[in-house]
Amino acid sequence: MSSFQKMIGASLLIVSLSVAYYFVIYLPKKENAVIELQKQEQLKKEQKEQADVDKKSETKQLLDSCLKSAEINYTYNWNQTCKSRGLLSQSCIDLLDMDILEYYKQQNISSTLSSNEATNARLKAIDEFDKKKRDCSCMLPATASESIEKYRVNSKDECFKKYPQ
Repeated sequence: MSSFQKMIGASLLIVSLSVAYYFVIYLPKKENAVIELQKQEQLKKEQKEQADVDKKSETKQLLDSCLKSAEINYTYNWNQTCKSRGLLSQSCIDLLDMDILEYYKQQNISSTLSSNEATNARLKAIDEFDKKKRDCSCMLPATASESIEKYRVNSKDECFKKYPQ
């Protein structure tokens, strides 16, 4: 074999080893790097989406809480106006100043027992308590009721501004 043939053989061997390296080692590493980058991007995207969902859920909870607070304040303001005008009976005044635990105590209902019977008694008491409180109301003159209603509407508007959906 001549040296020229040996050089061509060596050249072909080098070229074939280079091609083999390219296809067997370099390309798979490159593909794995691309796949890993895509996985990381997908993970970031999913984390961002979850953060957006969490933030939206938190904002909704805060809005709901704010709106509930506006309603509670509305009811409280209405009842206080009725009370200050002498339009409520003493039993209604006592009831409106009471919380549910005090009502349980007044009705001899345990707030700590966990039996089905005790739970049912508490649920029934809550319904009665809420109904009695709703029944303890009065008719207010238009100026007073409009003022209280305007305060409620403004409070709710503030909630929607503070916690936009």
